[in-house]
Amino acid sequence: MKLNILIVDDNPTHAVEIEMILDEIGYPKPHLAKNLTIARSILATQKIDVVLLDMQLGNEMGHELYTDLKKSFIPFIVITSFNDENVYKEAALASPEAFLVKPVDKLTLVSLLDRIQQGFENESVKFVPEGFFIKVKNNFKKIIYNDLMIVKAEGNYCTLYTSDQRITIRSTLKKLMEHISNKNLVRVHRSYIINTDYIKSIDFGNNIIFIQNMEVTIGKNFKSALKKMITTN
Repeated sequence: MKLNILIVDDNPTHAVEIEMILDEIGYPKPHLAKNLTIARSILATQKIDVVLLDMQLGNEMGHELYTDLKKSFIPFIVITSFNDENVYKEAALASPEAFLVKPVDKLTLVSLLDRIQQGFENESVKFVPEGFFIKVKNNFKKIIYNDLMIVKAEGNYCTLYTSDQRITIRSTLKKLMEHISNKNLVRVHRSYIINTDYIKSIDFGNNIIFIQNMEVTIGKNFKSALKKMITTN
């Protein structure tokens, strides 16, 4: 599994330099955005795992995208031409994965992406009645079923969304469903499990569930069961 990357930079030369580094190390061709409007459009329509975000985008400031990224639990690396302590402090408030000064050092970027990818490829999952433990390097992190808001399947991987983090594990949705005993976690699509405790609203006309600041599609084979569950509870 290679990370899908979005580069947000209004300088085509810098964007191409990073794109060449990613190509050299075997990453898929990244998405490119030269301003916030394009970046938001890509984030809304594409699966993005990591954003490489320039602080200065012409007359716009990259930090205007921080809130969107944090709400979507998408990790991002801040990149800037300014080797300035005040710029660093401003970026640090948003808790990026890292802060890099241009020109970007290849080995530094590679090591950062490798670290992020390791977080997406936790190999071991140990199930317990109230949740499961995920192996992260030599430690096990406990995830409680009640804390899960959304589980999204992507092939042999599942991405787990809680209120404050996003973790990808190596497991199919079918395998997770075999172990989940929490009645509030229900399957609403072939690719989604949601926690009904976190539902803000449901638009059955457009087949959308709203959870926090995310939208989940309702699959046609799951719609009637979800309606019945909502109306009888």
